[in-house]
Amino acid sequence: MRVSNISRETKETCVSVRLTLEGGKVEISTGIGFFDHMLTALAFYGGLGLELTARGDLEVDGHHTVEDVGIVLGQALREALGDRRGIRRYASAFIPMDEALCFTALDFSPAALLRLPFPGLHHLSGGKLRPSGFNPGHVHGFGPHTGRATGNRRFRHHGRRHCPKYPLDSASKSGGGNRGY
Repeated sequence: MRVSNISRETKETCVSVRLTLEGGKVEISTGIGFFDHMLTALAFYGGLGLELTARGDLEVDGHHTVEDVGIVLGQALREALGDRRGIRRYASAFIPMDEALCFTALDFSPAALLRLPFPGLHHLSGGKLRPSGFNPGHVHGFGPHTGRATGNRRFRHHGRRHCPKYPLDSASKSGGGNRGY
């Protein structure tokens, strides 16, 4: 089994991740309810086992927690992938859901890039992360630490309720996840 255990502690946060690429327990606790929901969806639809705990300075803002989770999760994925033998290098998926349509393309080369073009979604404060205000810029730590290039585009959107979640669902499906609803 491809498993990784990574921890990171800074002045602002303490993050621990256990990632199992072949699936397993999904248990997420960051102190930010909507972020927990998004990470749970990523693990579920990606067919991953993910045990993740994070403590952060949520009384100041949630962005340190979100950013450091992205860094640690990226490091865990890179370590679990190892030499990347036996995986598809390229993958993509369109995910239609309610009022949104999202496309993600992945390249599991060692190059690192993450593009999530969602202008106008930029509010994160007081330890709260709301669907109407998710800033994908806070998770850009994921790309460089994972060693994969990810491009994402939202094609249709008539509300903000699902916009931040669909890129994660789309990314997990394009990465080989095989779970349905």
